[in-house]
Amino acid sequence: MNVKHKNIVGIVDIGTTKIVVLLAMINSKKNFEIIGIGHKISSGVKKGIIVNIEVTINDVISAIHIAESMAKVKLNYIYTTITGDHINCFNSESMISVNNSEITDLDIQKVINVAKNMNIPSGQQLLNVIIKNFIIDNNNNITNPLGIISSTLGVKSHIVTSSSSVLNTLINCIYKCKVKLKDIYLHSLASSNAVLTEDDKKLGVILLDIGGGTTDIVIFYNGVVCYNKVISIAGNNITNDIATIYQISFEQAEFIKLNYKDPNKFLAIKKIIDNIEFNNITIDLLEEIIETRVQELFILIKKIILEGKYDNLISSIVITGGTAKLFGITDLAKNIFRKNIKIGIPNYNGSLSNIIRDPAFSAAIGLLRDASEQTFQENNLNILQYANINIKKFLKKIKYWFIN
Repeated sequence: MNVKHKNIVGIVDIGTTKIVVLLAMINSKKNFEIIGIGHKISSGVKKGIIVNIEVTINDVISAIHIAESMAKVKLNYIYTTITGDHINCFNSESMISVNNSEITDLDIQKVINVAKNMNIPSGQQLLNVIIKNFIIDNNNNITNPLGIISSTLGVKSHIVTSSSSVLNTLINCIYKCKVKLKDIYLHSLASSNAVLTEDDKKLGVILLDIGGGTTDIVIFYNGVVCYNKVISIAGNNITNDIATIYQISFEQAEFIKLNYKDPNKFLAIKKIIDNIEFNNITIDLLEEIIETRVQELFILIKKIILEGKYDNLISSIVITGGTAKLFGITDLAKNIFRKNIKIGIPNYNGSLSNIIRDPAFSAAIGLLRDASEQTFQENNLNILQYANINIKKFLKKIKYWFIN
């Protein structure tokens, strides 16, 4: 159990309804094999934000121990995700002068630093600077400006910020779990790595990760991110409606919500219904409750799309997260959005795929994919030293994505 290995990577996805820990063995830059899974009900998180740190610490530690026991290894460090309606994003342009000379790596770093040093609203912390493309004179679609002669160099970037309080609470939570925190990824971007193809991103796609407490929205066009938002309407709203109307427990309402159309679950559902004093549950009424809430969510998202003038850029919508398993959700989405709709299943075919290939694990698999690639590069290039990372240095660290 005390075995440690440089090719072992671990992630924790702390959600509103569940906490998932995955341990994997890295085989190559793009290939990993899951060797341990830890799964716990999340009791200290609401709408993606930790509201009871002590409870969350215990839940995370428990999930880590379960994963370690399965994998027979000891976890040394971990990657995690962040979500919640405190996440803000905006698109930005930055420019520097290069005096009609050949653009160097130093120039590229300088203009990126200008983008990184944008004024951030009080109480917010920079989370990501995502590079969309570079600007050379009047050409704003340059993917790699190195070696080009120009008078100016600009960069178009997508800036993502987080509440400082929420971010620091998350960092403190991981710290108190006695593991080293390696990096934090935006939840929506982690999910996109698991379920979207490069063609999806180039042609224009909206990813909706609908979990229990939040819906994460991310829009890609021409291969890059152009919009991010998190809203606090999601699957738990539906479950709460069912629980309130029929005066049953949240767990019973969740079971009915996800399984009321499954003939294999009929007896289990009938047992719940038979114990209700005023038994007036019908399939038609359940459908009405569920469809009303889902339509409310989709209409809100469509309003966001239209206000941002993204509708004509988008060719498809991918729905993932635990709520993507709702019966009939794709038909409801087609009626509202009038786009091609599909359910996003994590792209993973290794060991334990019978458990992992589930929309509820999209963010966890996408995070594991990024974490594995980063760890592989560190192990083989030996140029990044994160072992003794401190919180101040971590909060200044940024990631930037380039179009391949």
